[in-house]
Amino acid sequence: MLPSPPQRDEHGRVIPHDHIDVLSSDGVIRRVNPQQHVVLDPKSETGKRISSIWLSSSTGVSVDLLRPIEEDGVDARKFVTTPVYVGSVKFIASDLRTAGFKIGFDPIAKDDPIDPENPYHGLLWGRLSSTRFKNLLAKAEWFVPIEGVALKQP
Repeated sequence: MLPSPPQRDEHGRVIPHDHIDVLSSDGVIRRVNPQQHVVLDPKSETGKRISSIWLSSSTGVSVDLLRPIEEDGVDARKFVTTPVYVGSVKFIASDLRTAGFKIGFDPIAKDDPIDPENPYHGLLWGRLSSTRFKNLLAKAEWFVPIEGVALKQP
């Protein structure tokens, strides 16, 4: 079941919020575009790792809410994988909140002029220090792994 609709401002943008329908135990998926989110790091166990900018945005970080995807009988791994986003990482909502994020619901409509339809789309709002980023990734797990890219930070 999809979360209840979010509140929007006068321009139609979702107002940053911590959605009551996103449970503490829910999975939250962040897609990975290797061209934008993977960096070389000789200290990493594989020589490549996810960049901290991957969870940074002043307007909110795009995510997918796992529970409604699964409740709709959609193959979540296929849904979050595209030619651009070849990997993804799963977080638990309570870990994101502990790190200081708000987790909101922000469905993308079929007629959106920029993004493809995504009824399971959400946003994260918050800022992470490098220590909090490393701690958060230590609790996360690959949902769709990218071969040769380390998730854990050195």
